[in-house]
Amino acid sequence: AADGRSTYGVITTVALSLAGGFFFYMMYHFVYQYDLPGADRSKRPGFAKIGLVLFGSVLGWLALFGATILIPPSINFYPPGWVMIVVGLLAAAGRFYLKKKFNIRSSMMTRTQVEREKVAKNKKKK
Repeated sequence: AADGRSTYGVITTVALSLAGGFFFYMMYHFVYQYDLPGADRSKRPGFAKIGLVLFGSVLGWLALFGATILIPPSINFYPPGWVMIVVGLLAAAGRFYLKKKFNIRSSMMTRTQVEREKVAKNKKKK
């Protein structure tokens, strides 16, 4: 915004972040976990169910966005832009810390990267 405020209110930002995390987990649960090496692909849902989950997730996210944007600014206040930047930096730092502490791999890793990681781990054991 021209006056230095963030584009979305706090409630909108928090709700969309939580819902986005949930919807992306649903996509992982129904689709992407079956692409990992060693996954039992016989349990993978059919194309129609996968499509329904993906479409429903995007539609649900957009519906939530539409609903939260209607909350009046007296409740859904708009902080200054710099506050949202600080919150974003803290969230990124927290994500980095948690990934390192609990050895969380990115869902963007390809099969080749996962296999290389296993080979490197086996070499360290020897």
